[in-house]
Amino acid sequence: MPTATGYTYRRHYEWVDYPTEPPEPLPVAAPDDAEPEATVPDPVYPFPHDPAFHGVRIEVMVNPSYAEVREEVRAKYRPDDDYFAVIAPRVRAWNIQVEAADGTVASLPAPGETAGENAHLAYGAIETDLLLWVLHVVRTGHRPKSGAA
Repeated sequence: MPTATGYTYRRHYEWVDYPTEPPEPLPVAAPDDAEPEATVPDPVYPFPHDPAFHGVRIEVMVNPSYAEVREEVRAKYRPDDDYFAVIAPRVRAWNIQVEAADGTVASLPAPGETAGENAHLAYGAIETDLLLWVLHVVRTGHRPKSGAA
């Protein structure tokens, strides 16, 4: 009986740094030349860029299985907590801290390093603009990088 010795799937994580330069705008369709009044829409960016976040790093899974990506896509159409729970294991570590009401600062465990059904709540403890970058990295980290063969 043949055995499967050619390939073993292992999760692979990479550290991603918050970019020092703003992202490129997303591509938009050019207006139809047949419509002289058509205007080019304002550029749309994948996330807002804020220099205050320079130095933030996340360790993200860059090779999710097809089943994981499929579940992520399906979860986009459910309440936010469902979506965040599905992608929680994709962010294994980060260097984000939060300040409590009393002024103390503590490291915030990443969703993937916190076990249990509430692991995804860490996403709700960070600033919205930073969360948008984290989500961008989670959603695109497995895609080919520019210049990749």
